[in-house]
Amino acid sequence: MGCEFTLNHFAETIEQVKRRFTLLTFKDSSERDEDTGSVIFLRHDVDHSIEDAVTLAEVEKARGVCATYFVQLHCPFYTAMDVRGQRCLQAMRAMGHEVGFHYDVSYYTATGRDVVSSFKEDLTLLGELVGEEIVSISRHDPAAESIGADTLRQINAAVPYNAYADEFFKDIKYISDSTCHWRSGCWCQHLKEPTDMQIVIHPVWWVNDAPEWQEKLRQSCRRSMNRYSAGIEEVIDCYQTCLRERAERDKLFQLYNPSD
Repeated sequence: MGCEFTLNHFAETIEQVKRRFTLLTFKDSSERDEDTGSVIFLRHDVDHSIEDAVTLAEVEKARGVCATYFVQLHCPFYTAMDVRGQRCLQAMRAMGHEVGFHYDVSYYTATGRDVVSSFKEDLTLLGELVGEEIVSISRHDPAAESIGADTLRQINAAVPYNAYADEFFKDIKYISDSTCHWRSGCWCQHLKEPTDMQIVIHPVWWVNDAPEWQEKLRQSCRRSMNRYSAGIEEVIDCYQTCLRERAERDKLFQLYNPSD
C-alpha cells in the first residue's frame, strides 16, 4: 500500500484506524471513559473547497466514522453562506459529522474589525447556517499573525473545545498534512502505537487526484470555476428571457405594484 494523497489511501487508512482506535469528534470528547481505549480526533480544515469536504465526508460516512470539519466564513475560495454552501453544511451534519469554526484572525485585522466581537458574531452565524450551536474551533494559519494573550483568551473561552488546547495539541500526538507534506511520515505509519492522536487532514489534498500538490489546488479551483461559469450561463439565459418578455413582465409589475 503506497502512502499517496488519494481517496483510496485515505479509505484504506480509515479501515486501519477503525480496528485499532476510537474516533471521536471534538464535541464528543467528554464521552470518553476507561473502556474507550486509544482515541483519534480526526480534524479537517476546509481551506479551499467545501465541496471537496463533502466528498471526504461521504467516504467517512460509508465506513461508519465521523470527523470534525472546521469551516471558514471568509474564505476567498468558497462561501458557506450561499445555497450551495448551506447545503454542503447540512449534508455534513446529516452524515453525523461535526461542523466547527475555522476562524481567520487576519481577516478581522485586515478589515479593521474588532477580533473578539467579530469572532463571536461569526460563530453565531455559522451555527445558524449549520442549524446547531458551534462548540469547537480551530484557528486558520495560527503562525501567520500574533494576537494579544487577552484576545486569545476571550476567543478560547467562547467555546468548550479548541483544537489547539493542550488536551488536543500538546498532551497527545499531533499529526498534520499541512501543505500536502507530512513532517514525520504518513498518518498510516503511526497507527501501531496505542496512543491518543489528533490528525489533521485537509480534504483538498485527498479528493483531487493530481500527482503534485500545486496541481491538486488548481484542479479543485478549476471545478469551482466551472460551477461559477455554468451559473453565469444560467444568469445569461434568464436575462435573455427577461428581455424577450419585457413588455409582458412590465405589465405584471405594474399590476402587482401600482403607483400611489
